[in-house]
Amino acid sequence: KKKKVKVVISTNVAETSVTIPDVTVVIDLLTAKITGFDAARDLPSLTEQRVAKDAANQRKGRAGRVQAGECFRLVSEATFEEKLKAHSSPEIERVSLEGVAMQALAMDLDPVDDLAPDLIDPPDPAAVRRAVDNLRQLG
Repeated sequence: KKKKVKVVISTNVAETSVTIPDVTVVIDLLTAKITGFDAARDLPSLTEQRVAKDAANQRKGRAGRVQAGECFRLVSEATFEEKLKAHSSPEIERVSLEGVAMQALAMDLDPVDDLAPDLIDPPDPAAVRRAVDNLRQLG
């Protein structure tokens, strides 16, 4: 009987809690499509970027959940150690805040004074004010 090997070509999905049984090999390009906000064009963006070390380690953890496994990162060790950030930036720091501001306003909260300071990684108050100003301009 031939031995089957399950391989994951690593993406953002490998950073989630989804577990594929018996995966023993992860091949990681160390890139991901990251949501962001292009302030110059005032539009959301989706760009391919290098992941941070914390995301890479999460991906590595997909191999060997049930049995011994390996992770192959398709960059040099020097690139991994020297060029990757230690931690991923929180999504709230990368995206447009209009949606969050609108939800706060719908709950009769002041997005700048009531909501933002209570977040684990609060956004820049000026960015929240800009989001509220944009909503007011839209009506």
